[in-house]
Amino acid sequence: MIKTIFKKIIYTILKWEAVCVLKRFGPKVIGVAGSVGKTSTKDAIYYALKDHVVIRKNQKSFNSEIGVPLTILGLETGWSSPKVWLKNIIDGAKVCFSKDYPEWLVLEMGTDRPGDMKKLISWISLDYAVFTRFPDVPVHAEYFKKASDVNDEDAHMMFGLKPDGVLVLNADDEKIAELALKSTFKTIWYGFTQKMSGLHVSNVEYEYTEAGELTGEHIKINFGSNSVPFLIKNAIGDQHVYPIIASCVVAKDIGVNVLDVLQSMEGYSVPVGRMNILKGEEGITLIDDTYNSSPIAVDLALKALSLIKTDIKIAVLGNMAELGKYSTAEHRKVAHLLKSYKITHLVTLGDQADIIAEEAGEIGIKYIHTALSHTDAVEMVRKWSKNKTSVLVKGSQSSRMEQITLALLEDKTKAKEVLVRQDSYWKK
Repeated sequence: MIKTIFKKIIYTILKWEAVCVLKRFGPKVIGVAGSVGKTSTKDAIYYALKDHVVIRKNQKSFNSEIGVPLTILGLETGWSSPKVWLKNIIDGAKVCFSKDYPEWLVLEMGTDRPGDMKKLISWISLDYAVFTRFPDVPVHAEYFKKASDVNDEDAHMMFGLKPDGVLVLNADDEKIAELALKSTFKTIWYGFTQKMSGLHVSNVEYEYTEAGELTGEHIKINFGSNSVPFLIKNAIGDQHVYPIIASCVVAKDIGVNVLDVLQSMEGYSVPVGRMNILKGEEGITLIDDTYNSSPIAVDLALKALSLIKTDIKIAVLGNMAELGKYSTAEHRKVAHLLKSYKITHLVTLGDQADIIAEEAGEIGIKYIHTALSHTDAVEMVRKWSKNKTSVLVKGSQSSRMEQITLALLEDKTKAKEVLVRQDSYWKK
C-alpha cells in the first residue's frame, strides 16, 4: 500500500516536471506505438537522425507512465531505491531551469492496461506518430476485454498528433493501414508493399561468410525511382527490416537525404535480445530473441530460423506471457507454425510452452523435449547439435530464456554486451 502511494506521488511529480520541460523547450516529438518492434523502431529512428538533429530517445524499453517522463527529463530509473527516485525529482527540477535541451524526442509509448495511451497523449503532443504492428492477439491482452482492444488503445496515439502532424504507417499490416481511413493527417508509408508516399523494401537475403557463418541480412530500400542497398548486421528477420525503413521514411520526410540517413546508420546495432546472431559453443549459431515474446513475434522468429542455411534447426521456446484467455489457443498455434516452417527440433520450458510440445507431438513433429529447467533445456540442445546447427531461443521476460543463451555462448565474458537482463537488478 505504502509502495503504491509512493509510486503514484513520484509519477505525479515527474510527469509535472516533464510537462514543464515540454512547454518551455517545445521539442518536436516522434511517438512509436504497436505491439511488436517498438524498441527497435525507436532506436532505428534515433540512429537515422542523430547526426542531423539533436535528439533523445527512451533508454531500453522505458515506455510506461513513469518511463516516458524519465526520458523527457533525461533520467534513469530508480528501480526499487527511494533514494534514487528522490534524487530524480531534484534532477528533474533542474532540467526545467536548464539552458539546453534536445530539438527532437523519439518516444516509445507502450500500453499495458486500458487507458494507458489516453493518459500519455493527454499531456504529450506529437509531430510524428509511427505505428509498427497490430497483431490479432497482442501481448498484454489479458488486461483487456477483447484482444482487439489492445490495438485500439495503441491507436489512440494518433489523436495525440498536432494538426500538422504526420502519420507513419506499416503498409503491410491491414489493421494499421485502416488508421489512414480514420485520419485527416498527412500519411506516409513503409513496408514491403509499395505505396505512392513512402518507402518500400525488396531483395531480402541473408549474408554468410566464406566459411558459411551467418552475419546479417541484406535489403534493398526503394524510394521513387531510386534503390539503395543496406546491410543489417548481426541480426536477422523481417522484424528488423521494418524499423530500418520506418526510420528512413521519417528522416526523409523531415528533410534528410536517404543516403545520408543510411550512412548515419552504419553504426546501428539491433537492440540485444531481439533476433541477434551470436556465436555459440561447438560452432552453434545462436539466434537470441529472449527480450520478450508474443504470437506474432514467434511467427516472425520461426520464419527467420527456417531460412538459415544449416543442417539442424532447433527452436527453444518459453512461455508467451500476458495473453490471458487466449494463451492456450495461441500456444497450440505455435506447433503448427513449426510444422509449416519445417522445423523438426523443439525444446519447451514452462507450463504454457509445454502446450506447444503437446500439440507438436500430435501433429507429428519428430524431435520434442519438454525441459524441466534451463539447464535441462541446454543439455538437450547440446545433445541434438551436430554439424551445422542453428538454435533460436525465445520466450517472454518471465521465462528468463537468456539464461539458456548464456549457457550456450562460446564467449561468456561478452554476456553483458550481448544479452538482456545482465545487470545487478536482474541478477538478484
